[in-house]
Amino acid sequence: MSPCSCQELESFDWNQHPQRAFEVGVRCALDDWCVLQTAIADGWAGSDAVGNLNQNELFVQLVKMFGKGNPVDPFDIADFLDLFMANKFNCELEDDSPEWVADLVVRLHADCTIAAYTACNC
Repeated sequence: MSPCSCQELESFDWNQHPQRAFEVGVRCALDDWCVLQTAIADGWAGSDAVGNLNQNELFVQLVKMFGKGNPVDPFDIADFLDLFMANKFNCELEDDSPEWVADLVVRLHADCTIAAYTACNC
């Protein structure tokens, strides 16, 4: 999985590809999620390679949640993130970071749907 790149964000024609804008935004949100990055770096999933695979799986599942055309509740996303971290990284999150990531991803999707990319800014 390629890391978030502000250069990619600045050079891409988002109006032609709103789904791609959303995907890049989700990658950036996951790249910026400190708990997830700590879990990967410290090998909570067993190794860096497994941690990176888990991050990619998380990315795919998050994007799919929005692909069904139904509204997605940030609380459902936060619960999903909590469960994912518990199952894949064996950690119980006691901070509000799943809610922060969920709110950001929902805002990204809403912005990309109307071609207003304010939440995509690095």
